[in-house]
Amino acid sequence: MNYDLDQLWQSMVKVLDGDSKTIGSGFIIRSDGYIITCHHVIYSLNSIYVEYRGQIHEAFWCENLSNIEVDIAILKINTSNARVVPIAFPKDQVVSTMVYGFPRDKIEQFSKGFDVYGTLSQSPPINTLSTYKGFPDVSHTNGWNRKPKEESTFLAYRIDERVSPGISGGLVLDEETGCAIGVIQAGSSRESYAISWNNITKKLEELSINPSAQDAFSVVSLRSQQTSISTSTKVSNLPSQGYRELLGRGNYIDSIADALHDPYGRRVISIDGLGGIGKTALAREVAEDSLSRGFEEVVWLTASIREGSEQMTFEIVLDGIARQLNESSLLKLEGEERINKTREILNSKRVLIVLDNLETAKESQNLIANKLFSVLASSKALLTSRHRFKNIENDVCSFHIGGVSKETALQLVKNTAIEKNMPTVLEVSEDELEPIIDVTGNLDAGYSPMALKFMVGQLEKYDRDEILKYVKNVRLIDNNDEATDRNEFRLFWQHIFLKSLRLLSPLDRKFMYIMTRMLEPNIGTGREDVIRSSMGLTEEDFLQVRESSWRVSFLEIGHQGLRKRLYLHRLTFTFFSNIIQMTK
Repeated sequence: MNYDLDQLWQSMVKVLDGDSKTIGSGFIIRSDGYIITCHHVIYSLNSIYVEYRGQIHEAFWCENLSNIEVDIAILKINTSNARVVPIAFPKDQVVSTMVYGFPRDKIEQFSKGFDVYGTLSQSPPINTLSTYKGFPDVSHTNGWNRKPKEESTFLAYRIDERVSPGISGGLVLDEETGCAIGVIQAGSSRESYAISWNNITKKLEELSINPSAQDAFSVVSLRSQQTSISTSTKVSNLPSQGYRELLGRGNYIDSIADALHDPYGRRVISIDGLGGIGKTALAREVAEDSLSRGFEEVVWLTASIREGSEQMTFEIVLDGIARQLNESSLLKLEGEERINKTREILNSKRVLIVLDNLETAKESQNLIANKLFSVLASSKALLTSRHRFKNIENDVCSFHIGGVSKETALQLVKNTAIEKNMPTVLEVSEDELEPIIDVTGNLDAGYSPMALKFMVGQLEKYDRDEILKYVKNVRLIDNNDEATDRNEFRLFWQHIFLKSLRLLSPLDRKFMYIMTRMLEPNIGTGREDVIRSSMGLTEEDFLQVRESSWRVSFLEIGHQGLRKRLYLHRLTFTFFSNIIQMTK
């Protein structure tokens, strides 16, 4: 489902007390401003206010839609076109979920998202009044200022973790589908509860919301029927999707996919092109598509350039195949026995093996490609590199990737400006943009997507004429078949990175240096708390430096399902690694 983490946070609300302090959470369930939360969150309030997307709204309690006896409150604020979290029933007992809300305490432990793995089990009916232990009676006379009856119960799923009270009323999300599968109720012991939609099905129907009819419902129900490895596990091997839409690459995707799925075609397909041209993104699209077109598994391995990391060799590739296919017995074998057994496994199922950034492998990319033929059998391989594959003993189907078209380049600039909320860039006319775009390539060779994103960041801060003066007579892509690594990096370093580096504050630079030291390029991490802790930053300061470095495109923010993942592009990693070396 096309619903990412940034969009999710545009659906969340904070419930505030009379001093504008956060006392609970909620989320939008209908675009005209209907919100769901827990009743106990609003029970003691004399008036109800919520903070939604940075604005404080007075909220109205919808008595006819709420149900105090099952701890559910429906609120309404005056807004339109609000972003909705879709609702669906969980259809199985084993669900990997995330809990989202605004905690009052334990900020370091529970930030924006809290993982809940394992069994989401149906609980016996819960006594609703038990939630109100320690709640004093209130003197207000509003309709919501009352507790449930002593005998009232609600249906719920037990979560074997305690969450902060401020998260009560927040979202229990099925990551795979992007659907809300319940409302979180913070527990007083070592467990919490996801209040089931079964408690309020008829109330939801009055709002024309049917949890059984959401677009993602079929995906939820499918999981309970699967006996083999799930699609989400297969996709989890892929790198983060660091783009909302891969523009201008449809013909490449179709051609590469056709080559992969041709039963009489070559077993190894390669993608080569300059750094920043979009090889990894293209391979990712093809790999994800392959799972719906006959391939049963995807093995994805990225050659490391990080000092101290394990460097890719053919033996390391065999290790990766064994681990990602859950064939641990292969790790104990050696020599021909290992090759034969790997070939046997790759012949028993159709597997796509993707080796990314092969130009940085310890062994030559040609040697690794040649050895792959000995194990592929009925499976296939997709290889990416900045260098073309030459002198291969077996035939490789090669795709040399150039830049994007001028039309796509203009669209990419606009999309980036919209995504990063840069209205001043959107005001620049296409005629004024053309000289900037021309810096990143030409009509024949195309234009560099990565360089275009950096130029957008610069356009927001610098005068257009100043940029043109700085990059006078520079072209990042020429018509040569293959630029050298040195020239490629020199051009990015001198004319793109250094100009953008001046846009970073000292704290932003510290953030980038730590990211470079800690993370594997193109892979990164979803543990923002670890990075924040290593910098000693408050959550507010961390979000600020993350935002500022992302806006100028030094930091990439990708998504795996609804999980946000921070990472650095290989060229950005190399740039900051060189700075760190020079300052030692």
